[in-house]
Amino acid sequence: MSVQFGLRQPLAMDRYRRYLELGVTDTNTMYGDLKNLLKDTKLSSDGNFGTDSLLKPLINSLGKTGELAKKGLDIAQKAYVASDDVLKIYNFEIEVARRGRAYAKAGIKKTQDE
Repeated sequence: MSVQFGLRQPLAMDRYRRYLELGVTDTNTMYGDLKNLLKDTKLSSDGNFGTDSLLKPLINSLGKTGELAKKGLDIAQKAYVASDDVLKIYNFEIEVARRGRAYAKAGIKKTQDE
């Protein structure tokens, strides 16, 4: 799951695809494992145990207020994943730069993609 706002520039999309391919973004293992476990145990059709099997009757009984609460929870979840991805990208770039400096200091020539 990724959160995207507004128009995206081709260069930014290429970089984001690279992060996806390298496994830097969209890899929250605890969240993914829990979601898959809940799907496997049939506790939730989409893997979201809390809002589907426990809170769904409550949300339905609240009508419009329940729908707004569910939307708010979805937005909060997307914001969490987005902030997690931003921190992962930041740390990834720091480590790539650190590795590049170490290689240069050791006299090893590497390209940006290596």
